[in-house]
Amino acid sequence: MKTFFSNANITSMTSGLFSMLLVWMLFHAGIEGAQADTAGGNLPSPGTIALLQTEDEECIALGKLLQQSKLEQFYSKADTMLDNIDTLKGEDLRLSELKRLFWVFYHVASAPTFHLDYDEHTENTFDEGMDYEVKLNIQYDMEKLSRSLESVSARHPIDKESAAALLAQYSSAIVLAFRKDYNKDLKEKHRRMVMEYDQKEAVLKEEYAEKEESSLFNTLVDKRINFENKIIIHEIRNNKVQQTLQNSLERIWLTLLLQCCPEQPAAVKRYIRNAGYEEKEIPALLHRTVGKTKNTEFLYDALEKAPASPAHT
Repeated sequence: MKTFFSNANITSMTSGLFSMLLVWMLFHAGIEGAQADTAGGNLPSPGTIALLQTEDEECIALGKLLQQSKLEQFYSKADTMLDNIDTLKGEDLRLSELKRLFWVFYHVASAPTFHLDYDEHTENTFDEGMDYEVKLNIQYDMEKLSRSLESVSARHPIDKESAAALLAQYSSAIVLAFRKDYNKDLKEKHRRMVMEYDQKEAVLKEEYAEKEESSLFNTLVDKRINFENKIIIHEIRNNKVQQTLQNSLERIWLTLLLQCCPEQPAAVKRYIRNAGYEEKEIPALLHRTVGKTKNTEFLYDALEKAPASPAHT
């Protein structure tokens, strides 16, 4: 797994240098990041549609990895499975490919993101963004498929509205997961954590110096490395979530909802609220993603006419 420092090679560094390294890494982390631990909730499976009821062996194996909480293997396998299907094929998709797509969409949308801790006694073992990347990739794939549901349903005996509803629910669940993971106050939380850690470390250094137990200083260095690595990873992931939402995820999601719920403002609004947005946030969301166009005017009209209602989470 990825790690930023080697415990064996940095044991002679001082805590002051670690602090400088931390600042440098956080500055250069750029647009990557996110705090983790999100579940997709109880989503309907593709099995609710008769034509999609059976999973192939690969999808069953994928689901087992998720059940066993082998998340890195799960996301890696899901990514590989998606790479083998071209969602732009539309009506040329074979039924086996269509089934596989929906089951992979379902499993990934339902899957939690990585859970990261701050334990100084262990090294980080997670890739800093694979879970988010795979969830974003299936958003792209679901949006592509939503554009060809008409032709797909013409070739295969699948109910277009039911398939569209699944895509809308899976897509909204992914957006909700990203929104739950983002912590706008994470840097302040980390500032307090580092300050408390410095104080604790200073006390231990004094104790070790009085006891003349110099070998224990190496243990302090190792723990500091682990702690600061995890601070960095949390920052990277948090930034990644924020930037992904702003730069692509929300726009892809709204585009999909417009494809799946044409001229259905109540349905679009319901999915938006299911993704954790309050009523007052919807106009700004539309403006920064799809804007007011011929295809979205019905949404703006519905928002202007409808009274505000309590938020749904």
